[in-house]
Amino acid sequence: MKVIIAYDGSTYADAAIDDLPRAGFPHDTEVLVASVADFSARRPTFSEFDLISAASRRADAALEQVRQNEAEVLRETRGMASGIVRRLRLQFPEWKVHSEVLRGNPAEVLLHKVDDWNADLIMGGSQGRSAIGRFFLGSVSKTVAEKAACSVRVVRRGPEKPENKPTEIIMAAKNPAEAERIVEAVGRRVWTPETRIRLITIDDRVSTGRVSAFYPDGKSIYESGAERLTERGLRVSIEIERGDPQIVLLEAADAWRADAIFVDAGSTSARSGLDATASGLITTAKCTVEIVR
Repeated sequence: MKVIIAYDGSTYADAAIDDLPRAGFPHDTEVLVASVADFSARRPTFSEFDLISAASRRADAALEQVRQNEAEVLRETRGMASGIVRRLRLQFPEWKVHSEVLRGNPAEVLLHKVDDWNADLIMGGSQGRSAIGRFFLGSVSKTVAEKAACSVRVVRRGPEKPENKPTEIIMAAKNPAEAERIVEAVGRRVWTPETRIRLITIDDRVSTGRVSAFYPDGKSIYESGAERLTERGLRVSIEIERGDPQIVLLEAADAWRADAIFVDAGSTSARSGLDATASGLITTAKCTVEIVR
């Protein structure tokens, strides 16, 4: 499994690192810590540049200052990424972990790296800003989640839980096709036997393929998928709920204090896009949300 971790040194990015023990990544995981050098934080504005030039009549001095600032940003970014690589290699010695410093617009360069590296998943904090760079911040997080050709894991630091408390996951599906993709994604991970999983299928009474269209055998369609996870020793329950999918899932996650919600992107495109449910969850959920593609 190839995973890109977008890391910018913020507390939100640290939450993504802390989330890794509950992400279920297999032993042969290869991780790329991607840090984007954000030169705009250190680059003089045009007004500053004009003042420097007007005062000294030497624009080259201002340009040299820009180059020095950018070199400092690169050193800090590389140092930050190297520190995370060392931490991950100690914590997960079976993984292949390395880093890369990217330059440019955060969303654009991360999306390019997803394609170039053929990543299975990109993950990061739900938002974040530091003196060095920024990643999953506002429109950037939405752009990456919408346009990435792979699965996207947007991490939020939920309520503190004891280390020995089992991982609790909600798998959300509105139809059998979504359920199959999510079961397959969760099934590729390595979970402890104590992991608890709730497969919630939501009947919104509107969507094509909704569970009510399969009565009286609707539940059995989902049971066959859940059985594959049960055979691996996982505790899986199946629930059929009715109502607005986003509201149902947010309420279920809060009541259960779930660690993560796995939800299908729900787009008609296999490579990009999000439906209203997936888009709403990454914006409003209090726990981690993984968009499955």
